[in-house]
Amino acid sequence: MKIKYKKGRFIFKFIFSSLWLVLGIVTIAHNSSTWNGYIYLFLSFLNFTFFFYDLRHQYLKIENDLLIKYALFSSTEINLTEVIAVKKFAGDYILKAPQKKLTIHTNVIERDSLVKLEDFLEKISLEIPA
Repeated sequence: MKIKYKKGRFIFKFIFSSLWLVLGIVTIAHNSSTWNGYIYLFLSFLNFTFFFYDLRHQYLKIENDLLIKYALFSSTEINLTEVIAVKKFAGDYILKAPQKKLTIHTNVIERDSLVKLEDFLEKISLEIPA
């Protein structure tokens, strides 16, 4: 099961990346002797990289008793059979295992996916022995 990001996040990232790209092209076209335009192009490339990575992987993936929280440089995994506590704090979920702690930020999750996630976490918390 994939837990998806909100669509507004992708729209914002795409527009922001496109603005950096346009700014870089305009800066290089008007004054090719300055290196500022190349910095803008690099920032655009970097933002587009994050955009396409997030679009491809989304926020969370749950399968085979493994929960994976995707990030470009440091994805986090937690084995759901090792989870000893599921807590909700300030709208976010915190999953605790003996060696790991994983925080799920609900403000970035699409509404339909959030309902699925909450149902799943409720089921998981019922299975945790007291």
